[in-house]
Amino acid sequence: MRILILPCNDGNTYQPPLVFELTKLGVSIDEYNDLINLFPIYRSWRGGKRKPDIVNLHWIQFYLLSYTALRTIVKSVLFLLDLAYAKLKNIRIVWTIHNAVSHESNYPGLELFFNNLICLFCDEYIVQSQSIKNEISLKYRTIINKSKIKVIPRGNYIDLYQNTIAKIEARRYLNLGLKDIVFISFGKIRPYKGIDQLIDAWELFQAEMNRDDIKLIIVGHPHNDHVEKEILRKCTHSKNVIPILRYINDEEIQIYMNAADICLFTFTAILGSASVVAAMSYKKAVIAPNMGGIPDLIDENGGLIYRANDRNDLLQALKKSIRLDYEKMGEHNYEIIKNNTWQKTAIKQYEIFSKLIN
Repeated sequence: MRILILPCNDGNTYQPPLVFELTKLGVSIDEYNDLINLFPIYRSWRGGKRKPDIVNLHWIQFYLLSYTALRTIVKSVLFLLDLAYAKLKNIRIVWTIHNAVSHESNYPGLELFFNNLICLFCDEYIVQSQSIKNEISLKYRTIINKSKIKVIPRGNYIDLYQNTIAKIEARRYLNLGLKDIVFISFGKIRPYKGIDQLIDAWELFQAEMNRDDIKLIIVGHPHNDHVEKEILRKCTHSKNVIPILRYINDEEIQIYMNAADICLFTFTAILGSASVVAAMSYKKAVIAPNMGGIPDLIDENGGLIYRANDRNDLLQALKKSIRLDYEKMGEHNYEIIKNNTWQKTAIKQYEIFSKLIN
């Protein structure tokens, strides 16, 4: 079986562990990383490589979006032609849907329109939870048969990230007290992460609590200079907020995760989240919005779910959280997520690919 992954990016947290497990099952993976993103399917195997049996699409906005609406339309039409060419060559197409439309899209309406057209060429779809399946089936009206949307949870990060440092060491490293209540917002800082809303809610929370032992650490690399300046500006007026705005390598993740009591997510738009899965893999309680597949992962025994884009409901969740048993919740989340391995993810995807080929 030969599979072409489009696009393939070693920097994300989904594809590398999945590719590793698929190759163990005997799958031959073609990874297309050419900077020229026009006709990627055609270009990927016309250089002497064998034709793939299946094209597995992932973050397809790379092949659709451009700087202007007109260029976006032209680019999207060319990608549709590339998909049509693949179908003429009897190549099966599976789309792993990570976002309904891409984050910070300049042309979400155009993107959604072309996403619907792309569905006409796809044989199967993969999503990470039942809630995401329901949402996608509403967003993409051209998907007539919901049975083509397969739910396959992403694997956990229990064995992929280091986890050898103790809580006391992690807190000493960050100059935190052992009895402090520590919240952490972790991950690349982009507008859809809602960090500005988090800081606004935190200010109200601190005004009511007025406690020096409750800390918020904001960890991650800002999307751009504007985002960084805005976060730093807000942090200077907020009590007990510690911004660590830089790239965090994989070896450092354990320091911040093990120093925290609660992982805090304030997405304004999301389907599946690697960050939530990582928090569960580190045995952390979670506060997150009722958005995408998050409610399928986090129940009342593992954290608090608040109404998305509702600052007051986030504030109430923060106030309620300081009375929780964080360790018990973290253990509960770990028990849930430990069953979702990348091996299981790969086997389920392999079964889908095999049926399509046969």
